[in-house]
Amino acid sequence: MSEIIEKIRNEGKAEGLLEGRREGRQEGKLEGKLETLYSLVKQGLLPLTEGALQANMSEESFQNNMNKIFPIQ
Repeated sequence: MSEIIEKIRNEGKAEGLLEGRREGRQEGKLEGKLETLYSLVKQGLLPLTEGALQANMSEESFQNNMNKIFPIQ
């Protein structure tokens, strides 16, 4: 009986690890996309309005987040 419980527990751990990795990859992709958009706007290659639109954010939120990563100098 304890072998069955241990097997179920291990399967649950494995599923949890896989889900965590999937979520981490998705989050990493989003962070990478945002950093790219912030960088393009900061360099003047992309208008702020377009960067915010692509990030699905308000212009104010986009600007605030961008300034956290790339402080105004």
